[in-house]
Amino acid sequence: MITKSYLPAQTTKILSFLFVIVIFLPKITFYKFPGYWQGIRFEEITLLIFLFIIFKRKTKLQFDYIGKPFLLFFIYFLFSSIIGIFNGIETNVIFYFRYIEYILVLLLLNLIKFNSNFLVKVFKTLIIINLLVVILQINGYLGVISSKGYFQSLPFAIPYGIFGGPWELSTCIGLSYFIVANFSEKKLDKLIYLIPVIFLINVAQTKASALAFALSFVFFIFHKDKKLTFLLAGLSLLIFIFFLRDIIYQNLILSVNPLDPFALSSENKLFITTITNLDFNFIAKSLVNLFVYQKPLFFSEIPNWDYLSFQYRINIWLKLYQEYLTNFYTIIFGTGFGKQIYIESFILRILFSFGIVGVIIIFFLARHIPFYLFVYIFLAGITLDLLISFKIFIICSLLIFLHKNNKFK
Repeated sequence: MITKSYLPAQTTKILSFLFVIVIFLPKITFYKFPGYWQGIRFEEITLLIFLFIIFKRKTKLQFDYIGKPFLLFFIYFLFSSIIGIFNGIETNVIFYFRYIEYILVLLLLNLIKFNSNFLVKVFKTLIIINLLVVILQINGYLGVISSKGYFQSLPFAIPYGIFGGPWELSTCIGLSYFIVANFSEKKLDKLIYLIPVIFLINVAQTKASALAFALSFVFFIFHKDKKLTFLLAGLSLLIFIFFLRDIIYQNLILSVNPLDPFALSSENKLFITTITNLDFNFIAKSLVNLFVYQKPLFFSEIPNWDYLSFQYRINIWLKLYQEYLTNFYTIIFGTGFGKQIYIESFILRILFSFGIVGVIIIFFLARHIPFYLFVYIFLAGITLDLLISFKIFIICSLLIFLHKNNKFK
């Protein structure tokens, strides 16, 4: 059988167009699986078209640019799932299909070999479109689309942009910025696109993504442009001083009646107030109670309403942690992906699913990822199950692809 290691130019253009549509198209489900709100969307159809093309044209499968470690890890993924099944822990079959989809995405990136200038334009457009959509959503002119359908009013008064949730919006936009800032030929783009990105991350109100972006941006910009680092540090200080009165005032209101939902409405509360008001001592104590004493977190124990999502996560993690501690084998090799689709933590997903050995393997395979990106994924992944999102995986893969392609050149 004669195989070809490339695709015709016309086919590449078609697949490139479909791939860009996948990034921009909201989560419109054509068919829902029974018992789930997830189903078949445009991305699955695109991958089926791609699969048909490579088999029909007998295209050689290659992962020279990106994806070989991910492909190799699939073997360990199956092994950890077998460990979980033998220990009575059910694995949701949907994860096997999702992993295979991701392998196809990486294969597609290797065959298309996107041009960096083209991708910079794509993600500049993505940032601007989300800025416009979010402004319309905030002002009540547009609703949101998620896996569960269309909502005319914003859930919890938080915009989604063109993505499936605020956490996906903030993460995708943060990663998009790093693509633009890294690979744009215009130096000012680092500053110009930072403004809408900060605005979008702020209105999304996802604490993990905001903190992750802030810290990873510091590492990124200091390495990339030291002069711009000092300029932005000065601007950040001025902005902080400008908001200082509001931060102090709102923190005082929170401290007066922390569990009164009318003490400070979400519409009036600055997101930076939520960040500066975080009680890290409470967070650390709750995590110690979880991992040492296997103790749940009760509603009556949380300091204020900003910790409702944290309480929800703690109680999800507790059950999964107890499964992980089933025996020596589950601790060392993991329990497989399990039945829970979202466990609200990429870091705990790795530990519980793949065990200590899996964590070591992943660290080894990811050793060449840029440090700022590693910081971003780690911090955002503490409370967000990042790569279960198809769009986050695509954008993150494109960022890694561009770094590797740039080094290769």
